[in-house]
Amino acid sequence: MGERVFNWRILAAFGCYLPWALMQQALLQFYLLGRLLALLPRRYRFLPMIVTGICFGLVHLPDVWTALVTVAAGVVWTFMYYR
Repeated sequence: MGERVFNWRILAAFGCYLPWALMQQALLQFYLLGRLLALLPRRYRFLPMIVTGICFGLVHLPDVWTALVTVAAGVVWTFMYYR
């Protein structure tokens, strides 16, 4: 059990995950959402959040189930980020 948990590959994967997650956050929620909010009128305020959530889910393809779950989570996180 100890070899599986403290395997250097697992530790390296977790070490690379944080920068990857921060890059997704910066690219999608900061840049893409900001550009879409500037582009679309105020009455379509939820459309940029939905588009950003869909793009967040597309990053997690080819695993369809993970992509579907992250689309839903991405919409919620984008709405929270916007608020």
